[in-house]
Amino acid sequence: MGCCESQQAREAREARQTEQAATPTSDEVQSFLAKLAKIPEGHIDATQLLHDAPEHLKANRDCVLAAVKKRGTALCAAANILKEDKEVVLAAVSQNGEHFRYAADSLKSDKGCVLEAVKINGTALEFAAEAFKTDKEMVLAAVTQSGVALKFAADGFKQDKELVLTAVKSNGMALEFAADNLRKDKEVVLAAVGNNGPALKFAQGGLNQDADCLKASGIWDSASVTYSRDEQAIQSVKFSLAESSTQYATDFALAMRSDPFLKNFKTYNPNAWCKKSCDPKFTDMQHPCRGTVDTCMLPQEQNLSKDKKPCPTSCWRYAFRFHQEESKATNGFMIQVEEKKGLGDGQKIETEMAKQVDLKVFRTYTNVDAFGWGEGSRPFPAFPEWDFNGIDAISKAVQEWYAAGCINNDLENVFIGSQKAADANVPGCSYNVRPQFEKM
Repeated sequence: MGCCESQQAREAREARQTEQAATPTSDEVQSFLAKLAKIPEGHIDATQLLHDAPEHLKANRDCVLAAVKKRGTALCAAANILKEDKEVVLAAVSQNGEHFRYAADSLKSDKGCVLEAVKINGTALEFAAEAFKTDKEMVLAAVTQSGVALKFAADGFKQDKELVLTAVKSNGMALEFAADNLRKDKEVVLAAVGNNGPALKFAQGGLNQDADCLKASGIWDSASVTYSRDEQAIQSVKFSLAESSTQYATDFALAMRSDPFLKNFKTYNPNAWCKKSCDPKFTDMQHPCRGTVDTCMLPQEQNLSKDKKPCPTSCWRYAFRFHQEESKATNGFMIQVEEKKGLGDGQKIETEMAKQVDLKVFRTYTNVDAFGWGEGSRPFPAFPEWDFNGIDAISKAVQEWYAAGCINNDLENVFIGSQKAADANVPGCSYNVRPQFEKM
């Protein structure tokens, strides 16, 4: 051939040059991995680093695998060929099932891969091929790992009691996605609330007011429970056992029962009672009822049981006022749980009644929608340093009130949100600092 290069040889040489150009050098890989190592686990910067990397690094398996292990969403920035790599995809799924959305369609249709994915994180079922959502083996594996994967199963499985029981035992909140007849099934509801108390809000058929279900959820004490403190407390919350409500108040109630100090007080939780009212609108501030014999329009025989205590047929204002007066008589207090969107109308009525009773009120307020139990609670999982003040703050305030001799009876504002989120200017997390004390 002499010095003349054949077309075949030229094409082979050009292919080698292209391959060499597309292969990152060892220094490039090490530089990428060094930058990645400085990024905190789970931080979005890991995804951004891969997104900004040159194409040949996005196609480098070592770089991509390291990035998705740091933060699963980095898979979205990987070269398509690595979205077909089972190990890379499953590394992303191990952090969050939603990351399966970035996998290649070939893996979403591969039963072996999907089964591995849902066993690692059940919510990956959402992005699997539709055929697998009607596959009982697949759905059972998914809900066993994560009960809320029931949301993505075919409707027929949401009526399968055995499968639903598996789901709610894995995560009680899966009750939301069960068929209506199973949300009225006491066995299913008890299993759900035994796993996660706030799941009671998804019960139907009156089970969200059933004594056994309330006790199993942790919201209502059994009659045999005794307390180390004589003082009694009362909670003022938005009604939180209705499906349309948030679970903030229920989470707060459960946290209060777990706090080393606050759990020692017998505490009245109005969510554990039926909601009757002499006010047709229930929470009309203009209605005259303030829970007294003179102002309530329901007859006494409806408001009181034979032992002269409120009962399920009581007007909610009458029952609440009764327990406010019990708290006052025992030198107790009221904790008013204000959610991010403000007080409910019923809570405003409860504040007015507390003023009439001269009951000490601690009002919590927050800058985030979720409730955090205290230091270490994470409103934003990607930023673990943004702790809540949580139940710790209100517990401390109550302890200080008792230590000071209960002298100051003014309403006391206690911030239980995430100060660090506010300081970091997270959208929607700014708030106005309130005075510690104010007159009611």
